Amino acid sequence: MRFSQHLRQSINVLLNVKQRKAEVKQALLEQGVDPKIIEDLIFQDVTQTAKNFKMAITTRPTNMTLLPQNSQVEINAYNALRPVSDSYGTSNSFKKRSIYYDAKAQPVNHFMAFVQLARLFETLGLSPFRCFPLRRSWFLGYVQIDSKILCQNILNIRWSNNIDKLDYGKQVVDLNAKPFKAQKENKLLRFCGTIQTDSVGVTVLKKRIDRQSSYTSTIKEADKKFKYISDLNTEEHKAVNETPIKFRYTKQDQDKTRKSKKYRNILQAMKSNNPAVYQAENVLAENQSSSLEMEVYRRFLERLGQNYTVLDNFYGYTTMSSQNPQFMLRKLRLAAYFNKQRADMQLINSLKQKFGKDAIFVLGNWSAPNALYHEPTRGIGLRRLLLRNHLSLLLIDEFNTSRCCPSCHILSLKKFKQIDNPRPYQRSNYSLTLCHGLLRCTNQTCMTKMQTQGFQYKLWNRDLAACLNMISIILNLRNWSNPRTICTSCPLKKRPQMGK
Repeated sequence: MRFSQHLRQSINVLLNVKQRKAEVKQALLEQGVDPKIIEDLIFQDVTQTAKNFKMAITTRPTNMTLLPQNSQVEINAYNALRPVSDSYGTSNSFKKRSIYYDAKAQPVNHFMAFVQLARLFETLGLSPFRCFPLRRSWFLGYVQIDSKILCQNILNIRWSNNIDKLDYGKQVVDLNAKPFKAQKENKLLRFCGTIQTDSVGVTVLKKRIDRQSSYTSTIKEADKKFKYISDLNTEEHKAVNETPIKFRYTKQDQDKTRKSKKYRNILQAMKSNNPAVYQAENVLAENQSSSLEMEVYRRFLERLGQNYTVLDNFYGYTTMSSQNPQFMLRKLRLAAYFNKQRADMQLINSLKQKFGKDAIFVLGNWSAPNALYHEPTRGIGLRRLLLRNHLSLLLIDEFNTSRCCPSCHILSLKKFKQIDNPRPYQRSNYSLTLCHGLLRCTNQTCMTKMQTQGFQYKLWNRDLAACLNMISIILNLRNWSNPRTICTSCPLKKRPQMGK
């Protein structure tokens, strides 16, 4: 439930933050104001105002002292958000006096506000989101059946924690069958009453009875205790082997193991033999299934009913019909799951072979959420993968690493190159955009050095600059026991200075 992200997005749109920043920047540039001063003025007049507004509505009741009373933009934004805030009632309060924290701690109390926020998105013309998450896939998903679900939905009896789970299970399945028998040495891996099924295939879940704590709780506890590389002392840094070892693992290597492109082409080939499936999916895509407007949603249900038979015959027949001996779509999904596990193990084995089993891996602490038009970046998932395979890891703070010039160690890297907008749907409004991956150093020292070589600016690839700065952080930590910080407002151990 991404309540906090949607609420912040609506506030930015209501306050017109993006356009106001562009207007202030353009006006000050025409007056010849220094770019650094422009950034400070934009932060003070636009960004800080938006932050105060977001902080004001986090409490119950709303902290009106943080809202400017003479600004019509803020007043209109507050009035637009009134249906969201009024949905809580007068007696409701938020944990830690923050709506953002309470939405995570008690999401049930925010359902009505989520509905009002979804309606506000439609009013503002923003991309709608699913207020009530409904199943959209035509593939049957695996569901878990444990002893409580078995009693309530299949056996129709009262569940009790005092009764052994296997006593419930033996009323439905034969526990003497091979899939349910204990495995491993000393029969430590045993069936404890939980299975997963999609009505065709069944997965029997077993548990090591000699392990007291569950894996999930261990991982969650470790997530909170990940050490930063800045936590190491000078002696520990000097003990690290400085011999460089080259290792390359890219998205293409991962996709090759997972066979993602191959499976996608097989699915497209199956659809090409049935043009009606393409047409049905295109018709449904033209109708918003996430709208809260009654007429819009009624139109979607009508189109769904008209095309249900076509899609059900295509996906349902190849998924669970016993008359089809191939089960192609189920095979592709199962193979994709196995290939994902195989790709992870291939990565782990390559790391152990290249660096050794006692190596310490350093990862960036930035984790990107799923975003449109961007491939997801493995953050916490990669950390857990290393932890699950008993590999040591440390985190390094990535703050400002892509903004600092590796040569002069100043926050002077800026975007400058205008390119065609890579997003076709926005080219009508913004035909050109700034290239994100190419930066230039605007520090006068670097510019003077480059002019002696016949160039005006020193250019950097964003990822290369970030990697070099991370190496610089590590070298700085090895040479200095108390390094200075880049950002004085952040903890010392997480903001080591980049450079010598």
